[in-house]
Amino acid sequence: MSAFEAMTDSSVARVRSIVRELREQGRDEDAQAIRDLLGVAGQQSEIPKYLTTTQAGKRLGVSRQTILNWVQKRMLPGVRIGKRTMIPTSAFKGFERLEQTFDHMDAEVYPLEKSKLVEIVSEGRETWKTE
Repeated sequence: MSAFEAMTDSSVARVRSIVRELREQGRDEDAQAIRDLLGVAGQQSEIPKYLTTTQAGKRLGVSRQTILNWVQKRMLPGVRIGKRTMIPTSAFKGFERLEQTFDHMDAEVYPLEKSKLVEIVSEGRETWKTE
């Protein structure tokens, strides 16, 4: 949720009241600066309801085809709008929580030294030969 969306109706009304007071005091530049800031905050909070498969892929770091595959397998909701498959932005809430969890886990783990990483990968490859 953006800061603008979190503002209550009374907060927005208060900001508008401050703008009126500033104009009455002849402080038009200050009033306009606050109105501009409120307008920018409102524009930034406008999140589209749907993303194209390409946009969704970029957001998740996967290809457009992967998004289409996930929709087909019902792993991700998709809506047909004309000839396009669109992904509701609400579907990304679970991904955002998952990303936050992974980021938190990554922050707790120190990166492996190159020699240790090579050792782990080498051990894994040895098992491939025996299977």
